[in-house]
Amino acid sequence: VPAPATPPAEAEAPRDTTVTPPRRPVPRPPVGRLTPGVVPGVGFGVGTARLAPNSYVALDSVAALLLANSTVRVEVSAHVDKTGSPAENLHLTSLQADAVRSYLVTKGVPFQQVVARGYGATVPLTPDTTPRGRAANRRVEIRPIAAGP
Repeated sequence: VPAPATPPAEAEAPRDTTVTPPRRPVPRPPVGRLTPGVVPGVGFGVGTARLAPNSYVALDSVAALLLANSTVRVEVSAHVDKTGSPAENLHLTSLQADAVRSYLVTKGVPFQQVVARGYGATVPLTPDTTPRGRAANRRVEIRPIAAGP
């Protein structure tokens, strides 16, 4: 009777002769600077202060910038087109700006680092004469206002 074959686990494995370089920490991408202006991708349901689901990605980026630049205070402003009464628009944009600030706070940004202000339709970017112009005027902006505490 021949001897049993050597099981594969007992067979000698080939030696690894490759040289592995020392592990280095993976560099983090640099934290960007806060650029004043319109925050692309942030929007609301029609006539509401409820953030549209696609707003969260953009606001997460804003939150990361604010957390990395904790000495900067910012104003978050909401704007609408001229549809509706001036009083309703002012009230709606105040609620929208508050919604943005509240979301940033849930991401760890200190409440006092963000001032929320609604401007209604008082600061248009473009004339409200076309659907495209009205869409451009419905926006959220951010701008640094002062060094924080």
